[in-house]
Parts: sequence; structure tokens; C-alpha cells
Amino acid sequence: MTENSIWHLMDFLLRAMVDKTPAHLNPYMIGVDHDEFCFLEKNVEKSNVEESEYVWQIGHLAFYALMGMPAFGADDDRTQTPLTEVPYIGVSHCSETLSSLIHRCLLFESSRRPKLSDLQQYIADNMDKKLFPKKKITNAKGKNYSDSLVNFWPEEMVTVIVLILMMVCPNIAYAQTDVPKEMVTIINRCKSLRTSANANKVSREFLFDKQWTLMDEIDIDRHGECTVKDRVTMFGINDMGYRIAKRQNGVTNMGGRFRNGQDERYKFSFIEITIKKNMSVSYEITGRQGLQQFAVLPYHNTSLFTVSVTKGGKIFGKATMRDGTCFVQLDKKVSKSDSFKLSIQNKTGKNMAFVIVNYNPGK
Repeated sequence: MTENSIWHLMDFLLRAMVDKTPAHLNPYMIGVDHDEFCFLEKNVEKSNVEESEYVWQIGHLAFYALMGMPAFGADDDRTQTPLTEVPYIGVSHCSETLSSLIHRCLLFESSRRPKLSDLQQYIADNMDKKLFPKKKITNAKGKNYSDSLVNFWPEEMVTVIVLILMMVCPNIAYAQTDVPKEMVTIINRCKSLRTSANANKVSREFLFDKQWTLMDEIDIDRHGECTVKDRVTMFGINDMGYRIAKRQNGVTNMGGRFRNGQDERYKFSFIEITIKKNMSVSYEITGRQGLQQFAVLPYHNTSLFTVSVTKGGKIFGKATMRDGTCFVQLDKKVSKSDSFKLSIQNKTGKNMAFVIVNYNPGK
């Protein structure tokens, strides 16, 4: 649906609540008759649904109608828990106003959701509202920006603009390659695995994603890693990845070893490791080519930890924290013969699982 249709859908659901409130909304009970929304079921009886619950259902249905998929797992399953991250809808799909409203409707804590009266006011303010039409820029002769650049600007200005673009283009290119989309996708899937109910959904997503492999070539750090005797909660992504890969055709080499992060056919690899409380681990990494990026995220989002990359005993990458995940980009490109060390220190007072994600551009 379009954004305008979503506002009308939510308006219909609010008005319908006066006469009949279904116990559970789903996409299959709503249709359109003469350009108006209606319930397809003839006998939708009014039920005693709490206001906050109905707000959640409106948000859930709006998310489904806009994105074509449920916000949390299967259509009819409430898999949300206090630890489940509520998804945000990107600005490419709708306005920030609608995205923020749907996000608030889907919050687990009912007290944080908007009241029905607030929801009604949002709808009234935004229904049939034109969405930010682009303003035209014109010069003194009435030429607008859609015309030729040469015709729009005086001839002497064209040279100046070209020089400016030449100076800023390298910076623009660097910003656009900040974090690859696939890397962000893998990180978000790992975050979803903090809630066990999301395991089947994440497994299906990895099954149809052909861009990754497990980074299982790194040695075990027997000094800092947890053993089978140490109690630790894990994502379970190693077992999931291995099961999925075994289903694919030709996932093992002739020697029977699983393809790993050194395989140039895969730009993305990941591995889950566990670190004892207040301990650190280090891994020698080689066989990569190009400007490497790493991301490290803990099982618990609030965990304290540090990540560093060194080469020849010197710092070889800048680490930055974003929303509980540490990103590291190496200072320069590496060749397959180069070797560097990735170190993670667990500063949390308990054993912790971490996922390491690597982007190996291969050039």
C-alpha cells in the first residue's frame, strides 16, 4: 500500500472500533468496496479489547500493509518479547512521521504506545497530506534545475561546479562505502537471534542468502574462550550456518573442510565465539585482500567490551561503537599474504558470546 492508503486504513480501523472491534486483526479480514475499506467477514462482533492492545494491532496491520511482511515472525504469531527489537521502516518506504508512529504502536510496553486519541490526531493531521513536493529552483530567466546544467548556469559557473565536484567526489565515494548493506543485514539477523523465537525466521533468511560463509578458519583461543563447562548464552549462529551450508550443493571442499572466510568467492563471513568474563581473545587473520571491515556484537546489547586490530604490534584499524556493535575498518588494504591480529576484550563481569562479521572486498 501507499502511505496515504495506510493513513486511510488506520482511520477505518479507528472508526470501526465504535461499532465492532475484532479480537484479533489480520490482513485477510479487510477488503475494499467502492474505494472504501470494509470487513470481509459479515459478522465481526465487538469484543473487549484493551485500548493499548488495539493500538498494537493497528500498528501491526499497518506495518504488514506497507511492507508486505509481518513485523514479528509469522502472520498470526505474537513472537514479540521485552527483548525483541521493534523494526523501523526506512524513509524509502514512508515518511518519518508514519514510520515513528507505527514503531511506537508496536512497542512491547503498552504504556509507551500512543493513546487512541493521539492516534486519531496523527491520522487527522496527515491523511491526504501531500508528501514533501520538491521545490523548483529557477534562475533569473526562469530556467529550472531539470534543464541542462549548462543552460541553467552561466558558462563561467560550470567550470567552478565541476572543480568542486572533483574535490568532493572522493569523500562522497568513501561515505557511500561506509558499511555494506549485506553486512548490516547479517548484523541485524544476529540481533534478532537474541530472542530464540526468531531462530526459524533468521534461518530462512540465511538459507536464501548466498553471499556468506562461516569464518571457521581462525584458531581457537584456548586461554580466553569459554569451554563446554562454562555457562554462557549464545546466538547459535554457528550451528545454524553449518546446517544451512550442508544443505547447499558443494559446501565442502575435497578435503571435507567447510569453506571459510579466506574463500574469495564470499565477501562476507562470520563466526560466533565465547569469551570468559573479564578475559580477552586474539585471532591471527590472513588470506584476505582489499580494505577489510569487521563488526563485533555481543549477545547482550549493553555489554562492555573493546575491539582492536594490530599488525606488527601496531594499531591497524579505527574502532567505532554504533548501537552496541563495534565496527573496525583497517587503515589500508591488505594482500592475501598479509597477517593481522583481531583482539576482543570482554569487560563484562560474566561470560559473553560475540559474533564477528568480516567484509572482504577481495580487491
